[in-house]
Amino acid sequence: MAWLALLLALMAMPAALLAAAMLRARIILAPGTRVRRADAATAQTATVAFVHPDLGIGGAERLVVDAAVGLVQKGHEVVMYTSHHDPGHSFPETHDGTLTVKVYGDFLPRSILGKGHILCATVRGIYLALMLLLREKAWDVMIVDQLSVPVPILLLSGARIIFYCHFPDLKLAAKGGVLKALYRMPFDYLEETTTLLAHKILVNSKFTMGVFLETFPSAKEPPEVLYPSINLGHYEPAPSRS
Repeated sequence: MAWLALLLALMAMPAALLAAAMLRARIILAPGTRVRRADAATAQTATVAFVHPDLGIGGAERLVVDAAVGLVQKGHEVVMYTSHHDPGHSFPETHDGTLTVKVYGDFLPRSILGKGHILCATVRGIYLALMLLLREKAWDVMIVDQLSVPVPILLLSGARIIFYCHFPDLKLAAKGGVLKALYRMPFDYLEETTTLLAHKILVNSKFTMGVFLETFPSAKEPPEVLYPSINLGHYEPAPSRS
């Protein structure tokens, strides 16, 4: 079953890239054109979906969880979608009822005999995006985090897509020989192509913006810097017992 889903996900990607590129071109040529909810940008509240590959415990997860909580506190409807979520190894807000979390694709392998992590991550991301497109409601905004491969598929939903880049993955990958370089080549190309399809690209610092522009030379404009937020509630002193 897992291998069948993996094969179907890989087969869906070329068609999704082509359709998304055509849709993106249409949006660029006709600013303001939307498939759904054209007034979402001016609405007082919006529906927002976060798409994150693994909702565990880390700096990237803390950032998106705080962002999601902040949007909920502002009255927006928020759901977090992920390929993996372990309530025993995640931030409290993701399992105490503060945020709604939905998981698709956790049955897919993370590696093959300890290898092929980027291949499996790509397939899991494609499957997650397909499930959102086929089984979930329409969203005003989708914030895609870390893994950019869902972007072209999610564009087909008509939502505005924001991609938050912590750091280009191809810069984080360990160096290897010729075979490793050949293996990484299609995934590096896919990362650049899918990242640049997003309507808005955000990075976490000016340093990352510089690395982004160096890594993705085909970018037509620089991304915007959105510094990680701080939940001040975590630093408030506990009420004294007197």
